[in-house]
Amino acid sequence: MYYKEIIYAKIQSVKYQRNSETIPTCVDCGLVGHYNKNYYKCSKYNPDTADSVGTSCKRNQSFEMKQEKKEAKQQKTNNTNVVCSNCKEVGHSSSRSPLCKNHLSSKLEVFNNNLGKAHQSFTRKIPFRSCIRNNESIIATTSSSVNPQSAATIKSRIISACEDVRQLIFRAQIFVNYYILMHKDDIIPDCIFKQNFWYSICQLVNNRKATNGTALPSDMIPAWDTFRIKYPAIIYKVNLASGNSQCISEACTVVATSYLNNIVELFEAKVLRYIRYILQNAFMTMSPDHVAKVAKEFCYQMVCQGNPVWPKSIQLSEGEQSRIKEVCMPLSTHIDVQVTLKSLSASPGKFVRSLAYILSEYEREHLAHNPYDVRRLPLPRLFTISPSPSFRWKFVTISVNSLCCFTKEKLPRGYNAQLDLFYKYFDFKGLGFKSIDDLRPNGLNNVLFSNTIKSDGFTVDFLFEKRRATALKEVKKDIENHDLVLEDFEYEEVERIYQPVFIDPGRKAVYTAAIGLDTSNHQIRQCSTKEYYNLTGSTKYSSRLQKLKDSKGLTSIETNIPTQKTCSSILYDRFIQYIIIHKDKLFAFYGKDTAKDRFFLYQGRQRAPEIMVNMLLNGDKKYNKKKRNKTKRKKWRKMKKAAKKSNERLDRKARAKKKINDNDVSGTVGTHDVTKSNKWKPSKFEYDKSKVPLIVFGTGMVGKDLVKLRGLRHGVTGMFYRTLKKREKEGELLVVPIDEFKTSRICNICKTDTLYKASHTRGFGVLVCKTCKTLWQRDVNASKNMMSIASSIWNQDGRPTAFKRV
Repeated sequence: MYYKEIIYAKIQSVKYQRNSETIPTCVDCGLVGHYNKNYYKCSKYNPDTADSVGTSCKRNQSFEMKQEKKEAKQQKTNNTNVVCSNCKEVGHSSSRSPLCKNHLSSKLEVFNNNLGKAHQSFTRKIPFRSCIRNNESIIATTSSSVNPQSAATIKSRIISACEDVRQLIFRAQIFVNYYILMHKDDIIPDCIFKQNFWYSICQLVNNRKATNGTALPSDMIPAWDTFRIKYPAIIYKVNLASGNSQCISEACTVVATSYLNNIVELFEAKVLRYIRYILQNAFMTMSPDHVAKVAKEFCYQMVCQGNPVWPKSIQLSEGEQSRIKEVCMPLSTHIDVQVTLKSLSASPGKFVRSLAYILSEYEREHLAHNPYDVRRLPLPRLFTISPSPSFRWKFVTISVNSLCCFTKEKLPRGYNAQLDLFYKYFDFKGLGFKSIDDLRPNGLNNVLFSNTIKSDGFTVDFLFEKRRATALKEVKKDIENHDLVLEDFEYEEVERIYQPVFIDPGRKAVYTAAIGLDTSNHQIRQCSTKEYYNLTGSTKYSSRLQKLKDSKGLTSIETNIPTQKTCSSILYDRFIQYIIIHKDKLFAFYGKDTAKDRFFLYQGRQRAPEIMVNMLLNGDKKYNKKKRNKTKRKKWRKMKKAAKKSNERLDRKARAKKKINDNDVSGTVGTHDVTKSNKWKPSKFEYDKSKVPLIVFGTGMVGKDLVKLRGLRHGVTGMFYRTLKKREKEGELLVVPIDEFKTSRICNICKTDTLYKASHTRGFGVLVCKTCKTLWQRDVNASKNMMSIASSIWNQDGRPTAFKRV
């Protein structure tokens, strides 16, 4: 059921009302129409660029910043004297240049012309058997002659490529990580973050000569010779099948990008975490909020040669400020250039030694710690300087070059010819494209195929490009970016149009919801975190995987793997020795059979959040009996009928015994019976399709997915909230935030802050009110309090005093 028109009308009416009531004035430029210089139309608006210090966080980067970062990585050089090898004209080197008269548009040019320059990538994943064409369908879709064995051999060729890529990349990473550790105090050559370098290393691992010697540093070959003598098993000698080398080349691009992103995207977070740690140790009485603010606005800018500004809201003496500078000084000596997004992208090797310094300080803390030491702060978490090698079964990227080698087809030129080749062997109907005409560029496309797939032999990922979100319709944009609050609604309006749902998010329970407006007669719906993981299928899979590891002796092997989170070459040597001894067992265990489980887990992760939202909106099978499968009930009735016939004699004896006991019981009603009859119960399931679901979402867990509590899983609430917002964008519901201050602490009946933990219970899930002696489930009490707060606001009475912040 979609309510897009109702939701959009509400958003527009609130916008009109706000604009008519107050006209904002900018505190920076003095003009009306906006509040401050953060608005893009303000004359003093100064957006962050790739040259700004403190803009490395990827989710905060704009499209323009990402383009600057990309240009810094490429570092193009122009030469106007070159001669084209195709048309023999001066000014360009090949037909890839748009200046060439024989130029064929590249994929990027086709995407820019049809989707705009700000197009966006996305992936569709389906099983291999659902998209590969059989021999008859291949012949039916093309007029050219086809090798009938081509389609049957594609899967085996993909599996072969996955194995070769996994073996070569794993060994290459071990050697390169060792090389980086040996040179951690020097500037690491930038060629390590290039694809050509990794392809040359894979050639060395394959016991071949590197064809591109210029891609390697001068001391790399001697270092490799020493390493291979020390660890002969690092060699993986194999005759690569046709097309596998192309898959390795694509895999090298992915590995080079991961090493680059390990510096560019994570450098700021690692440095800030270290600064916060040393500040908290140096200033025990400073609050964590103040530590975080000083670290970000002052210390990080000072260390990274930016523009340090002391936070105005934090008052410290000059002596304390100078002490902060002294604490940060050792780290700043390891950073000799300004740290910006552009400098990180252009020369990532310059920043490895500062990360090595941080890691060495963390290791020193761990070595100095004794098991029974009492610490105010927990030990800092160690990290790896470089990405860790993995035994897991790999996906391989299959470009048109690889596909031609697998199928022995002639290499096509141009976007449309390459699209024809993919359409010849893969069926796109399962992705919603009925014919190839839906994929051909015509200037009106919203989606285009990238002529690239990724596969692990069981699954196929189809890569597409689509128009960016800025091109969405105005209605969907307004719904997605609305800023409605509780004060924008009235009680009569909510009662007539909306179905209010008050959600208290948590850790043990993903959400606990009170549905309705009557505080004494309403529904309660809940989904636990354990239930979510059961819906994903990961619970059964983890149990089965652990049993398999135990039976094959892999548990002890993985438990005893030495740490690779170190900057000591001696400790890393131990890791390499141990891994090389057990690598065959680990490679065999994480083989091609794991691809099937990985796909089913992916399906579970996609399905579980949608089921949780369905429980909230229409009850799903958990609350709505009409949606349940009747086969289990029929089977249960059949079993019950058979058991009834065999147990008739026992039933007669039980009834006779019960009759004797009833005669002995007095006529007065016991205390337990009175308590049970007076116990509040939620109302039965009801679902009104005519009303718009109004989700009142508690903000207590927003942004806390990464905050860990011992013994409790984390990360589910944020995913649930994102699914709600996605459904909101489609017009299925409306989400409004609510401050859940003291909603878990105040009794919903007597409105007093007298709740305490019930005796003989674990945790704080069950509470008792000292005033009215009511026994509460904490999350239910919180959701009912949210209902009371919202009702008071909608009745124009404001937030109740008991729930106001002082």
